[in-house]
This record gives sequence, C-alpha cells and structure tokens, in this order.
Amino acid sequence: MSMKSIRDYYGVPAKRGQLIYYKPSNGVMQAGNITSARGAYIRVKMLTGERLLLHPTWCIEYADHDEQVGNSFIEIKNRDHARELIAEAGITSDNVTKEQLSRLWHLLAIRLRNSGNYQGSYAMSKPVVTHFMECKTSEWKGREAISFNRDGFIGIAGWADSGNVQPILDGIADWVKMITLEETGANE
Repeated sequence: MSMKSIRDYYGVPAKRGQLIYYKPSNGVMQAGNITSARGAYIRVKMLTGERLLLHPTWCIEYADHDEQVGNSFIEIKNRDHARELIAEAGITSDNVTKEQLSRLWHLLAIRLRNSGNYQGSYAMSKPVVTHFMECKTSEWKGREAISFNRDGFIGIAGWADSGNVQPILDGIADWVKMITLEETGANE
C-alpha cells in the first residue's frame, strides 16, 4: 500500500514526516516521525532513533496535520521563558528523571543537527544522561547545552548568542510539549 492508500483505507492523516505519538500497552508514550509505508503499515523513526513498523490505527495519536519534530508550535522567546515553561510542566532539578533527560537529549540533538549552525557540525556531545548536557561543534567542544543545577537553577547555553541558543530553546519546547501530552494522556 502507498501512504495515500493507507490514508484513504484507514481514514488517518498519515504522511511522510508526520509526527505521531505511540503509546503501547506498557503505557510509555513515545514520539516519532513517519518515514514511509510498507504494506498496510507505517514505518516510524522514534526520537530515540529506534525504527518501528506500526499499524496505522493501533495505539497511535496523530499530531496536527503539518506538525513535525522540529515544529513544536511552542515559541520560546528567551531562556527565562524556557525556564518558566519547564516549571509549568512540573519539572525541577530535583525531580527530572533519567528517562526525561534522555528524551531531552534526543530532542536537542535533532534540533542542533537540523539548525545548520557551524556548517552543520552543531551537535550534542555523547549521550550521557546527566543533569549537565553539553554540545559541540567542529570548532569547540564541551559547552553547556542545558544544566539542572543542585540549587534549582536551570542553565541554558549561557555562552550562546541568540542564533546558537535558539535550537536549544526549540528542543526544550519540543520536550515540554511531549511531557505535557504524556500527562494529558495519563489523566484521560
């Protein structure tokens, strides 16, 4: 089946690049983008990098028709605004989990890579799940991307100008949106 055939047959808005939220029976929601169709199934690349073959109607919620990872529809104006949104999502330096940090790392990695900054070499440093995440480029390494400090302060790329902090703010927006959707789904 083609992607159009899947849309027509199942009545779903499946398109290449479409953001989906997958919530299997274990209850842990994951997000990813549709990459292609295979038979009556859709191929999805999850934020974790895992690739899944899913039935188009089984445990899937389709995001707005033109929404994709990298298009969070939450506009973060500056670092303080990002901290406010993180706080509104109930995340603090004390209660952020390793799973949440891992998802944040993956979202930041996507945003930095897609930004094109530093001739496309802007990236997250190795995926170590800790309260202090670093980024790098071909010109430097080991700069703060985001940090959840013991005193409660959340540091966000203090070294960066507005052009270099924006992909980090956008990744935070994606992360906050995912946390909010998970909580909404858990309360239904």
